[in-house]
Amino acid sequence: MTQSAISHQVQQLEAQLMQPLFRRAGRGVELTIAGEVLLRSVQRSLTVLRSGMERIGTYLDPGLVSLVCPAPLLRGWLQPGCPRCMRCCPG
Repeated sequence: MTQSAISHQVQQLEAQLMQPLFRRAGRGVELTIAGEVLLRSVQRSLTVLRSGMERIGTYLDPGLVSLVCPAPLLRGWLQPGCPRCMRCCPG
């Protein structure tokens, strides 16, 4: 997208929200409080989306195993057993 197109989209969003998201000073900009609140919400939403996409990716590859566990369990039990597991089930 061009800088002009992005600027237009921001202006439309500010009009829809009926408040500015940025304080414009010369060539610089900084977030208003509303902009900061919206930024945090968007970041959380993107994190949830990324998590969902990662989960979908594991369904597309039936050979992929994805685990979440505490680091001590990983280092003390899971990692040492991986070579034996790979020999038993190489695929």
